[in-house]
Amino acid sequence: MLASSNGSEPPSLLTLRQAVTPLSDFPGLGSEEDTPPPTVAQLRAGIRSTEQIRRRGELTKITALLPVLLADARAAVRQYTGDDRAGACAVLAEAYQVAATTLTAFGKEDAAYTAIERSMTAARQSDDPRLEMIGVSSLSWIFSKQGRLADAEQVAVRMAERIEPGFRSAPIAEQIALSGCAITPRPGTSWPSCGNENCAGLPSSGIWPFASNSKAERQ
Repeated sequence: MLASSNGSEPPSLLTLRQAVTPLSDFPGLGSEEDTPPPTVAQLRAGIRSTEQIRRRGELTKITALLPVLLADARAAVRQYTGDDRAGACAVLAEAYQVAATTLTAFGKEDAAYTAIERSMTAARQSDDPRLEMIGVSSLSWIFSKQGRLADAEQVAVRMAERIEPGFRSAPIAEQIALSGCAITPRPGTSWPSCGNENCAGLPSSGIWPFASNSKAERQ
């Protein structure tokens, strides 16, 4: 489980925030060096390793590893084309999602929101259509951690409608409206705890049905 950091911030947290919002991304203020990026296979191995560490709840290690992975994935997206670029975008999207849940655990929800925005941009250019849904699930969780339960519910319902157009007429729509906990965050993390008995039927493991089978994890 990805637990709260209890107010303790490692020095590497600032490095992670810088990696999510690098100076090079600000117009006119710099550019990242285009050093030869890792292969897509190496990037996928990197995100798998980061996921394993995240699932053990080792937040400090994640904050130290993610900046390098984010920089490598961005370099690959800039330099690769075709299928390799799409694969690099998938890894970049997942890396931003892990960054978002990690930043949220440290109480940095605003920075986490930025990470999810960037994750969604990368996901739309990737070769894995499920990553966008996983990103939205993380956004719902971030909102719930901020106490923005109405926004979390709205995000959940809108995504469910995209998956199933007849969603609002289905019985599950009522349960989601009551619980406000429709969508779980990334695999291995906790479901938002709303204290509502309507959440009782949700998976206690917090496993998103598709996430563990994302392309980056399969290969």
